[in-house]
Amino acid sequence: MEISSYLLRNDEAEASIARGFDQNNEFPDQKVNYATRLEERELQITQISGEHRFFNTPFVTDVLKLDFLENVELDWFYSTSTARTDIPNETDFQASALLDETGRQLSTQLLATTSSGQFSLLELDEDHSSWRGDISLPIEGDNIHWTLSAGWWASKKTRDYSGYNINLNSVGVQSSMLSVPRVMCSCRVG
Repeated sequence: MEISSYLLRNDEAEASIARGFDQNNEFPDQKVNYATRLEERELQITQISGEHRFFNTPFVTDVLKLDFLENVELDWFYSTSTARTDIPNETDFQASALLDETGRQLSTQLLATTSSGQFSLLELDEDHSSWRGDISLPIEGDNIHWTLSAGWWASKKTRDYSGYNINLNSVGVQSSMLSVPRVMCSCRVG
């Protein structure tokens, strides 16, 4: 009999600030996008398998008096796996930055839209089980060699998925509440 088990985990965190111009934002207004994403993934797999031969098995030959069964061969396995994906925090905020004539950022303001900010959450759980068995019995006679065989295989899979999106609606919010002035710091070393 053989048992194998594996556990794989992977966490990934991203944060980005993208800046640029488009047909709606021309100098001195710059389009700004703030995004974050945390993703956690896990995969766990366990498999048990075996090969059995019943040669010289006292229970089969002596107790049951079934001598022909001592040539029976049985191969089987059982496997189970669990996969999980969790995104507990993903954000995306749309803003506009005001630049001075040199291109330095003076202030940033969230866009006054129905989705100026978005929070997303996702959870995915998947469980999978499978099992198989093959049984064979060689039969030999006068000039005849036969093998009777049978087998089975089955599988079961379940998946649970939940995803949520929350939009930040800033339509009608005063501009001063959406604007953040650029904080300047002058530091002297030495």
